[in-house]
Amino acid sequence: NTYFNIMVGIIIEHKGTIDKFIGDAIMAIYGAPVKYDDDPLQAVYTALEMIGALGDFNKKQARMGRPTFRIGVGLNTGEVIVGNIGSNQKLDYTCIGDAVNLASRLEGLTKMYGVPIIISEYTNTFTRDSIPSREIDAVRVKGKIQPVKIYQPYKISSENQKKGYAQFNEGIQYYREKKFEEALDLFSSCKKLLQGDTPSSIYIDRCKELITHPPAEDWDGVYTAKTK
Repeated sequence: NTYFNIMVGIIIEHKGTIDKFIGDAIMAIYGAPVKYDDDPLQAVYTALEMIGALGDFNKKQARMGRPTFRIGVGLNTGEVIVGNIGSNQKLDYTCIGDAVNLASRLEGLTKMYGVPIIISEYTNTFTRDSIPSREIDAVRVKGKIQPVKIYQPYKISSENQKKGYAQFNEGIQYYREKKFEEALDLFSSCKKLLQGDTPSSIYIDRCKELITHPPAEDWDGVYTAKTK
């Protein structure tokens, strides 16, 4: 409840609507019941602020000898059905649709990629001019055929971080062009600059495998997620 109080306050501050609590998760909507021009931007600001607040929360937890928390945030932008949904006996104000499902899948992918926030290309389109991000991958999420590009938004806190993210973005381009040795060098440097960066480690392993076993001509560089 202490954790929820902090996070709910941040969501409301950025004009989000609390949909529901799902176990230890919070589902929030931006753009309903009131729509604002900057809803995707406010959603990403919320996520970044939540991660910052989590650090302070965990310090207090540690001082009291209590477990620290780790969270992942998935954000997507798209059309959904919003309203009072349910039966005559029980109704909930909520949203449903494919865009909601994708947001949930992105939250699950934060564990695999070891990053706190993942946003879809659809959200990044609205936020990239205001919030820096790096492309993490192009993935086919569980249950979908059409791939989607996923991004990690971030705040710059050091020169090494700025350089590392720039190298990662460059490495992604080499990777897609099948220039795996050049990409490997960049990801290796990026891993050092970002102090053990998990996405860099993932691509280092991929590049080594693809150098040893070159892909087919129709290789598209898309990763197919096997779990939710």
